[in-house]
Amino acid sequence: MVGYVPAHVTSRLIMAVPTGLVVWLGSQNYRAGLVVCLMTWFSLYVGWGSYMSVGDDITGYNSRSGVFDWALGRQMQNWSYPRRVVRDYTGMSLRGLVWTTPQGYVLYHLGLGWCPSASGALMGLVYFAGNHGNVTLCHHSACSEYLWGFWVWLVLLTSSLYGAVTRARASYPDVHPESSLVPPPSSKLDSTFSKVVFELFHLVFGLILGCSICYYALVEQNDLKNKGQTFLEELYCKLSPATNT
Repeated sequence: MVGYVPAHVTSRLIMAVPTGLVVWLGSQNYRAGLVVCLMTWFSLYVGWGSYMSVGDDITGYNSRSGVFDWALGRQMQNWSYPRRVVRDYTGMSLRGLVWTTPQGYVLYHLGLGWCPSASGALMGLVYFAGNHGNVTLCHHSACSEYLWGFWVWLVLLTSSLYGAVTRARASYPDVHPESSLVPPPSSKLDSTFSKVVFELFHLVFGLILGCSICYYALVEQNDLKNKGQTFLEELYCKLSPATNT
């Protein structure tokens, strides 16, 4: 059996480190790159295999528990295709937000905009479309993986360049006089309202994420693929060695 570090740590760093470098080079902000690297690494500990079929798995009731099953429920044997799609699509969209929202919150306050935070909501749509793809380079779930990675990097790179340009214009207004022509927000109320909505969204999602991680840490089942998918779960396994999780 492959050791814990190669299977769970190194494999996730292979994705996290290049992603952080893309943001660092694009935004010219080392703090943004470091945040994305670390938070991408942490976010990958939460699996999404229970939802990635987006309704196509008719035997999903035999699969391992998903991190959001406490809210979405477990798939039952008699569920129709539309009902399976709704559950899996919602689970994948929430899983995408687990990936993007924590780092997106920090990136927003570093001047890279709100798009990175909200981009994860499209994970369900990306996988639903990708699962029906059948081209030369990839098939079905592999196609979904490629599309999702492309989408994440596209949003991060675009937001990074936006942040770099915005910071440059603020630092050198004489070099970019056209920046003074950009109209301000229509009113202070609109700007304040949008910020309140942004902060409230992250507060609510943070509570959902906290409940989900605590629930997943306490799931008892024989499928070892669940092991180590959250740091809290790994700690629980160490404290309760006799429990299969």
